[in-house]
Amino acid sequence: MKRFLHIIILILISTRALAFDNGTVEIRVTINKPPLIDRDNFKPSNGSTMIEGETLEISVEATDPNNDILQYQFIVNDKVKQPWSADPTYNYILKASDTGINNIKVEVTDGIETKDQEVEIYIFRSPIAPPQ
Repeated sequence: MKRFLHIIILILISTRALAFDNGTVEIRVTINKPPLIDRDNFKPSNGSTMIEGETLEISVEATDPNNDILQYQFIVNDKVKQPWSADPTYNYILKASDTGINNIKVEVTDGIETKDQEVEIYIFRSPIAPPQ
């Protein structure tokens, strides 16, 4: 994706009208950099297997090059399970309806830009105990 930064600064100062001495005007612009997700420390790992009834811990480690405060959102199968919060971890109890392939997604934002990480995990039904 190409990004273009267009900055148009127009400064009209009449030194006589404002009684300013001629001088220098300095303008500093900070460019936002998006959050960085540590893909090696994202849980669960792609292709993980679990059993219904277990607790799935979803966690992510992320940093922001501008030291902005980060917010996290957790999505399971395109449904937001934990809306934006400062907590980088979410625990989800797997139900029978979760059996099969599940898409786990975490979104991280610095309030300006958002990055995400996705994995697929496999959920199996819990074994049925034989009759006694």
